[in-house]
Amino acid sequence: MRRGSLLHLIATVLLWLAFNALWLLHPSLTPSQFVETTVLVNAGFAAIVVARFLRSRRTASELSSLRRQYLRLEFRSEDRERQARVLESISTLSSAFLDNVGVQTLLGQMSEAVHSILAVDTTVIEVLPDVEKEMEPITLSVGAEIDLGPEIHRDVVGRGKSILINDIGHYPRYAALHAQGLTAMLVAPFKRDGNVIGLLGAFARSNRSFTGGDLDVLHTFATHTTLLLEGATLLDAVRQLSVRRTTEQIDSLRHLHTQIRAERDQADREAAVARRIQRELLPQSFPRLLHVALDGLTLPARDVGGDFFDVIPLAAGQWGIAVADVSGKGVGAALVMVMTHTLLRAIATACSSPSDALVRLNRELFDQTTGDVFVSMFYGIWDDGTRTLRYANAGHEPPVLVRGADAQLLPRGGIALGAIGAIDTLVADHAVQLAPSDALVLYTDGVREAMNDRHQMYGTDRLAAAVRHAVANAQPLIAALRSDVSAYVADAEQHDDITLLTLQAQ
Repeated sequence: MRRGSLLHLIATVLLWLAFNALWLLHPSLTPSQFVETTVLVNAGFAAIVVARFLRSRRTASELSSLRRQYLRLEFRSEDRERQARVLESISTLSSAFLDNVGVQTLLGQMSEAVHSILAVDTTVIEVLPDVEKEMEPITLSVGAEIDLGPEIHRDVVGRGKSILINDIGHYPRYAALHAQGLTAMLVAPFKRDGNVIGLLGAFARSNRSFTGGDLDVLHTFATHTTLLLEGATLLDAVRQLSVRRTTEQIDSLRHLHTQIRAERDQADREAAVARRIQRELLPQSFPRLLHVALDGLTLPARDVGGDFFDVIPLAAGQWGIAVADVSGKGVGAALVMVMTHTLLRAIATACSSPSDALVRLNRELFDQTTGDVFVSMFYGIWDDGTRTLRYANAGHEPPVLVRGADAQLLPRGGIALGAIGAIDTLVADHAVQLAPSDALVLYTDGVREAMNDRHQMYGTDRLAAAVRHAVANAQPLIAALRSDVSAYVADAEQHDDITLLTLQAQ
């Protein structure tokens, strides 16, 4: 018996004895003394009863709270497992896309993935005809075939709204669906340039109840459907312009998705997959140019972010130079990083100026993401013949330019990609010519915000000083900067990726 319970019992017995003594002795008490003593005894009994009641209520409340916490933890575990399945399915679809699998086959695989992950009876995907894009109508289903009827098209295609209904029988407008034995449904549109180009639906015939999480899964697949269709359109346009993607990039993405599919460890799945995505997107080597030496690195933090850089072959003697930072952490940021990287590769080869590339990339990201994902990016076109870098900045960290003993920050400007639909007036082209021994350092905010054990940031002043010192002593920039940042941070935990890309004129 607990000490508190024992004390309650002793107090109860003592009060009971006192009450009996009161009855034995009350003839010698005055009436007022008898009443006062009786009230005190009754109050003691009442206090004990109330204390025990409140204690039992508190215990029950604590048990209920623990149960709710357990259920939340259990739900998070299930949700992480489903997120991993969604990621693996999208990885498989992306690999199939890179293998030039037909659009109809890809959509069929998409329907099967939704069917399996949401555990429904029927999955339907419809792509509307598009004369401008030369897109034929497509309708595919997995499971028992159903007739959607005009109401679904009117609500989803006409109004661009998603549907989540767990009791179709209570909606007379969907009586035709209920007559087919359907009890619950999820339907989401997918869009291009703000216009609905198709729908993705999941239907159940049992007592299946859909949740907001189920709708999020459907939205993820609907967004990826748009990406697949847009990717197919972009590839066709690139082929028509005789612009081809590099074999190294395709092999890199194939290897990336192979690594994602191979990752099975539940506890480290999210961090491991995100880290692999980031590593495999980075260039494995840099082109040897006549007038500039390129080098770069990314040091991933414990919670992997969305940093990446790229060097893209363009016309003869010209190269696209990009450094970007996706908001967020983990698999979500990594998926947006893959999307941004792939779109940039497709768009860059068809654009004559950096600002045009950023404007087009922003339009795609704004249409395909949820609105709470942003990407800062510095993008330039290096002309090795003229030693000139034309560049535009979309809300990214200003590069450091070092000339002799002088260091300056290039103009920042612009707004992060994906924040608003049109940025035509917010990004502008600039140019800088690099003379021999000049150095230009591109970086992400993880460099500037790197902290030591006193919570002091590294900052751009120290970065500029480190660049000047390395140039003055003819040291390789990347090795010198990595050493300086590491010495500053020492054993302090790193909370953001550190990414650097350097151009050292020669």
